Amino acid sequence: LRQNGTDSPEAVADGVVGLTAWTPDGFTGQITALMGEYLPVPMGTDRPIDWGIETTVRKRLAPHASALEVTRDQIFWEFDSVPATLAWQEHNFGALIAARRSLPSKEYTSLLTRIAELIGQWNRATDGSVRLPAAYLLVVARHDR
Repeated sequence: LRQNGTDSPEAVADGVVGLTAWTPDGFTGQITALMGEYLPVPMGTDRPIDWGIETTVRKRLAPHASALEVTRDQIFWEFDSVPATLAWQEHNFGALIAARRSLPSKEYTSLLTRIAELIGQWNRATDGSVRLPAAYLLVVARHDR
């Protein structure tokens, strides 16, 4: 505990926080933006994808960290086909599962069509399979006394 100039002590601890976040400019970020058109973020809350913007991360964490490392990298999502990609998304992507449960059928079908279009735009494979680049930030914030 450290005395903070008042009668109440404040806890100060050493620690490390690590996180990864999809960037808005990668495939996964674009899917997230599209989902926001169908399932908007509630008013008064920040967009989760903003954690993938380096300046935002630095603004949010730098005041609380003695050291902050931000690295950009990417992975590739790989699938046998566009239908296989959509099927995987429908069974594993939480926002799409929520959309399927909450949107009228016509809107959900429209959303799937738009996702398939994004897959086509971002696909780096040329043999009928799917290879999608997904950019992310790796953030490590350290606090030392």
